[in-house]
Amino acid sequence: MTLDEHLQQAGTYGIAEGDFFGLYGFAHVGPVFTSFVEWTWEAWRKRGEAPLYGVMRDGGFLTRLLAERFPEARPHLGTLWLSRRLCLLGAILGSEDVEGLTNLLVRARGMPARVSDALAELGLDEEIPPAGWTGEERLDQERLPVFLAWLDQSSSRRAQIAKTCRAARRAICTHLDNCTVLDHGELGLLDVGYGGNIQRTLISILQAEGRPTRTWGAYLVTTKGGRWVEQAGGQQQGFLGHLGHPDAFTAVFLRCRDLFELFLADTRGPLDHYDLSGMPVCRPSALSARQHEEIGRLQEGILAYARFRADTGHVAPLFEPEARLRQARLAVLRLVMMPSVEEAHQMAGWIYEDALAVGGARPLIGGAPAEWDMVRLLAASRDDVLWPEATAVLRFRDDCRMLLQERWEKIAGGLAARS
Repeated sequence: MTLDEHLQQAGTYGIAEGDFFGLYGFAHVGPVFTSFVEWTWEAWRKRGEAPLYGVMRDGGFLTRLLAERFPEARPHLGTLWLSRRLCLLGAILGSEDVEGLTNLLVRARGMPARVSDALAELGLDEEIPPAGWTGEERLDQERLPVFLAWLDQSSSRRAQIAKTCRAARRAICTHLDNCTVLDHGELGLLDVGYGGNIQRTLISILQAEGRPTRTWGAYLVTTKGGRWVEQAGGQQQGFLGHLGHPDAFTAVFLRCRDLFELFLADTRGPLDHYDLSGMPVCRPSALSARQHEEIGRLQEGILAYARFRADTGHVAPLFEPEARLRQARLAVLRLVMMPSVEEAHQMAGWIYEDALAVGGARPLIGGAPAEWDMVRLLAASRDDVLWPEATAVLRFRDDCRMLLQERWEKIAGGLAARS
């Protein structure tokens, strides 16, 4: 179906003419995420009758979308609140767990934690940093081993770290019990994915608490880091890309993954902790009311597309598995690599927040120095610019269109050759 045909159908499903975000969700984003939940439901129902849980925050909308596409799935769907930060904390077995501490304080972050932040995370707020340190130092390759050795030198520090991590594990298990997650023999997780940190650490937490449970994850994309999930005994599948393959496509997606997470954004902010009854306590969202409203309209467009798909899902070959996957990947490449001026302009005010990111919320578009030329901007790292293509479109307009087209054709052509 062509873009014009998609747009014509949108009005039939309640999307107003002139509603940019609703139409964008229906025609451009909806086909990607609807294909994902179709694939997820086909895979999950083969495994039995156990419920499938969307991992909040991103998984919350995905479960809504799955229920919209397959109303018969509603009794089998739920949501639960987990975060990388709390799961990484709960998976630490003690001050001697160098691997677990390194994952929490360094690997899961865009930049190593400051000493003061690391102490607070481990429940050591009242501790004075090591001699000669102010607390503002980053735990880089030189300081990290010194810091970890210092943690393990004191019995009081060891006891506090064990207490903090044990409390995180038990709070997570209380929350899971509230959701009756562990009553079915297998735990299915639905999320955007990537390195599998939540699933892997959840396996460790449940084992440490004497409650081992089979886990299966359905993810939009998984990276090579997902192999650690399998080594821990979990199972997972990635729809658009699995364990980092196909390489070129996965690299493009991960470079601008923030865009797709924003499409799924919840009105609540990141999970901070659980209360004594296991209920999630979230931080306030850093996103503006206007951005939430725009994302809400975009999500309504995606849901409308799922209803359209439900009404026409029997049509072949459009919804054949291989055609569906190929079209979804091409749609992702178009969204990321070939944004129009209007698309970039409409999302120019959006920000992205990550609980483990340094420096708080960041603009989705913009941020590059004014003197950068087009080539340097498009080659920028995530530390500099979150969405370089949209930033280039706004800055250079039609001057960058040919270069964007060449880059898109190279990746898209590689996918066609593979198929």
